[in-house]
Formats: sequence, structure tokens, C-alpha cells
Amino acid sequence: SSGKHSWEVEVGDHPRWNIGLVKESVDRKGETDALPRYGIWCLVHGDGKYTDGEANIVTMKESLRKIKVQLNYDRGEVSFYDSEDMSHIHTHRDTFTERLLPYFCVGKTGDVEPTSIKVCTTNINF
Repeated sequence: SSGKHSWEVEVGDHPRWNIGLVKESVDRKGETDALPRYGIWCLVHGDGKYTDGEANIVTMKESLRKIKVQLNYDRGEVSFYDSEDMSHIHTHRDTFTERLLPYFCVGKTGDVEPTSIKVCTTNINF
């Protein structure tokens, strides 16, 4: 519940996903909108678009395949980067008051058979 943490998520060509962080107290058994006001800070991909979880479009030059998620708990920042070139995608800013956990939500693929989503461990010193 303090410090800096990061990991990478390989999303490949999966058509629908949300990745980010969730407050430990969020009820993860029911349905909850992936919004900061509900304790979920994420990047969302669906319908060919990327959003910040609050329906604000995040413009990308190319489709994301691998994303770095970086938490700076003390500064209240959850940042997302394109792992290919480390370009900044989006940063959520908030005040964190409890333990945060990685958040992954993989949507339906329809008739598409995408590659699997993978969490990649990284050794990063801050």
C-alpha cells in the first residue's frame, strides 16, 4: 500500500479488455462499472477504441499489443504506457487510502479467436 510498482500485460489482438488497478474492498463477485469513483482505475479497449474507463477516448497511433501498468501509490498515480516504445497512454490521478490489486477484465471475443492475454513480470528499479 505504498511505493512504486509496475508490470506489463500482453493483450495481443484480443478485441475487449480492461486492465489496471482495483481497491481491495471492491466487490469483485458482482458487476461493477470500471470507474475510478467505484475504486477501479483502468484502460479499456472495446469496439476498436481505447478509453480511460470514463468514456473519454484515448487516441492511439496503432493498436496496443503490450501495455506497461505503473502505480505510484504515494503520488496517487496509475499510468499506462505502450511497452513497444514506452510512449505514455494515460494517467489516472487520485488519493489512494487502501490496498490496491491488479485488475483484469477480459471480454467476449465473438467469432474471433485471439491470442491469450498474458501478464509479464518485469524487474524494474525505481
